[in-house]
Amino acid sequence: MTSMTAIELREVREALRSRLRELDAIRATCEHCEHFAHPPVCAKFNAAPPDEFRSQDGACEHWRFDGVPF
Repeated sequence: MTSMTAIELREVREALRSRLRELDAIRATCEHCEHFAHPPVCAKFNAAPPDEFRSQDGACEHWRFDGVPF
């Protein structure tokens, strides 16, 4: 690790905390997946996933973040 001042350390920590808050707000569900741009159909499989699957965090190994954090 490179040397840094106490001020730089605080700034890096706050930047990381801020980024982590953003990432923590993202759920790995159909609603945040780029393949689910036209609900209720998943473009990857050309089918409508079951409701319980759609809402389960991390259920799909093909999930890709759509860039929309809400």
